[in-house]
Amino acid sequence: MRKGRIQFLFLAFAFVALPAYVHAAVSFTEIMYDYDGADVDWVEVQNTGTDDVDLTSLKLLVSNSTSNHTINNSSGSATLHAGDYGVIVASSVISNYTAVWGSSGNIFTASFTLPNEGGTVEINAGDKTNPMNSVTYASTQGANSDGNSLQKSASGTWTGATPTPGAAMAGQGGDGETNTGGGSAPPSNTQNQDGTKKPAAPPKITAKILTNKTGIAGVAVKFDAQVTGYMGEPLSRGKFFWNLGDGTTLDSFEKEKFEHIYRYPGDYVVVFEYADNPYKHEPDVTSRMLLPVIPSDLSISTVSQDGSVEVSNASKNEIDISGFILRTHEKSFTIPRGTILLPERKLWFDARVTGFAQSPKVELLFPDSLLSFTYEEKPAVSMTPKIAQALSVSAKATSDVLSDSTQVPHATELTASAVSTENSANAKSSSNTLLFILALAGVIGVGGAAFVFSRRKNNEKSGSVIDPDSEANAFTFLDE
Repeated sequence: MRKGRIQFLFLAFAFVALPAYVHAAVSFTEIMYDYDGADVDWVEVQNTGTDDVDLTSLKLLVSNSTSNHTINNSSGSATLHAGDYGVIVASSVISNYTAVWGSSGNIFTASFTLPNEGGTVEINAGDKTNPMNSVTYASTQGANSDGNSLQKSASGTWTGATPTPGAAMAGQGGDGETNTGGGSAPPSNTQNQDGTKKPAAPPKITAKILTNKTGIAGVAVKFDAQVTGYMGEPLSRGKFFWNLGDGTTLDSFEKEKFEHIYRYPGDYVVVFEYADNPYKHEPDVTSRMLLPVIPSDLSISTVSQDGSVEVSNASKNEIDISGFILRTHEKSFTIPRGTILLPERKLWFDARVTGFAQSPKVELLFPDSLLSFTYEEKPAVSMTPKIAQALSVSAKATSDVLSDSTQVPHATELTASAVSTENSANAKSSSNTLLFILALAGVIGVGGAAFVFSRRKNNEKSGSVIDPDSEANAFTFLDE
């Protein structure tokens, strides 16, 4: 009896202590792992059970990390009722997400990234070894940097399609997914909650923006739109409106490809609208995307002696430098179409191709002739005219003194030169030498006289008399 009571109490405690999620099931329904190169990562989940689920009580695990990521509520409700959807967005790109898809619905954030080549995402109640739901995806399944997301189709397979975060998706379960949660399967997108058949969705016009994955400041970005009608037919006439995100707008009645240059780096939201009637005030369909525009990071790193020019790309993105211009003071060279400069690489333009001669200044210009970079050799350090003149005079004076001092002849030659007047050149040289000697003698004489006068004054003060003719007194200093 005692043993039976203990078992009963244990079961009762376990029943009370078990959390609500044993009656809940959360499944992945949509994955955005590579949004047109911009990597606005997010996953969509649905409460496929019968009980409410507080999504913030669960954890997200991605195969490129060992961390069990905390899920935080950003907008909408943290609790998902049966059949409700929630979108978990990478925390670092939540602003990019809302710029493209808005902030309506149940939105959550977590610190994660999704691998572009493929990976596994799991959701659990805190135990990483026991996932409630797990999905493995690969880039070969679709949605590989083309603006689409990976979604579960009605057959249960994962395919690429236009993103619909927070909206109804195809049926749950299927290939690549292990559903370990309880609860009954939710109604498909063709059924209502009570199991009755939904009316078929009316056909609609769809639109998709076609452009570069990433823009480069100063480099033309190509734009196009893919618009399909009610029967899936391509549409090329109507009202085509573009807002390129930097204040530039375009409006036309026919589908046209065009290019646009963003002058400054930044994240630009591009909006495209289409109406089948050019005179409609409201569009039939709107599409938008986030276009990151990065600095060009192009420079001229070296100019060789023969005039060859080396151009460097310091960014982590390859840059199409077709149409860029290299220019010296004598001529210019337009870089030909299809010239690609790889990330963190350099490219030489041979002087035999450009026709350049060695130049101290070379410029790199964008295709529209806007200056991108200037290479200019640093000149050698030069003296100001006054300093140069002073150094020149000093050098000349030093040279003259050295020249005169090295030409001092023997005493006998000086005497002979002084009395000789037969050769004018020799007379002039002797005269210069004699003047030098006389000046030197004068300096010595003045110095000697000053010395004798000073000694005499000192002796007069002390009362002693010095005999100037005494040899001993010439070199003897008397104490006072």
